[in-house]
Amino acid sequence: MRVAFHDTTSAWATFAVSGPRARAVLAHVPMDIDLSDAALPHMSLAHGTIFGLPGRIARVSFTGERSYEISIRADYGAALWQFLLAAGATPYGIETLSLLRAEKVLS
Repeated sequence: MRVAFHDTTSAWATFAVSGPRARAVLAHVPMDIDLSDAALPHMSLAHGTIFGLPGRIARVSFTGERSYEISIRADYGAALWQFLLAAGATPYGIETLSLLRAEKVLS
């Protein structure tokens, strides 16, 4: 048996949308993925279409808050970023993420 692996990481743009407004922000994104807790419980993954393109959403959390990772073809990453900002997402960096995780543990 011959097996080959192809890294497709760079073919995808992925953004984390976290916090109490995460689902409300993603509700503005045209997609056929159901974000309800029943359909997409914590630590699950759903495939579907986002802006009419193949995409996926993972329900994960590194901060203890409701979080989703939304992935779409890399060439649409900038458009998704702009759309998320217009829908009310607030960008944060890795330092903020680490601080939020520490604060969650200490609280």
